[in-house]
Amino acid sequence: LEAARPENYPPVDESASATPLGAPPPAPPAPGGFEFIADQKVGSGPVAWDPCRPIRYVVNPAGEPAGGGALIQEAVARTAAPTGLTFVDDGTSTEEWSKEREPYQPDRYGQKWAPVLISWTTEAQSAQVAGYIAGVGGPIIRGGPDGRMASVSGSVLLDAEDIGRILTLPGGQAKARAVIQHELGHLVGLDHTSDKSQLMYSENTVEQTGDWGTGDLAGLHELGTGDCLPEL
Repeated sequence: LEAARPENYPPVDESASATPLGAPPPAPPAPGGFEFIADQKVGSGPVAWDPCRPIRYVVNPAGEPAGGGALIQEAVARTAAPTGLTFVDDGTSTEEWSKEREPYQPDRYGQKWAPVLISWTTEAQSAQVAGYIAGVGGPIIRGGPDGRMASVSGSVLLDAEDIGRILTLPGGQAKARAVIQHELGHLVGLDHTSDKSQLMYSENTVEQTGDWGTGDLAGLHELGTGDCLPEL
């Protein structure tokens, strides 16, 4: 017998494509280090986003520093490119960040998985960004009927004060964008790495500048080649 669909799942998305919406560019031939947040328990490879549907995201702009919206757009574009995944800006939201965020919120977002929430905070508002931490991000993972898993939603929380300060530094635009990219790397499935030459380095500081390293790019390539899971 076919397993009943969990009550906290949206209806099957009949609009999902039968084939991936895009494809990642070739991976670097000699990559540095990279790690994944989770690996499949059924089948092989990392837990990734379904490449046959877009990653929808909304932004709660409350408290954002000047230019924050443009930084998010640039960081999203730089994350989409090496994965081949399609990101869709679904506009703004008043939803506030929660550690226990529900991935299905039909009253707010309709009969689909909730879009990724990108929002701003301060250290006084959220202990998640206390000290040197300028942001946190990650996916929400759910399993399909055959046991394969995929990221279905997620969130990114950014420290407006830290990023505002970074923007005043020499090269601050690139440094602030790199912070957001790091959190988007978590969102799409990259974990920290011990390789200091990568943007996903485990002890990354808010002053780090630069773009994806070769290890980051190799991991992002693999995360862009996940299975289509229309039943999820």
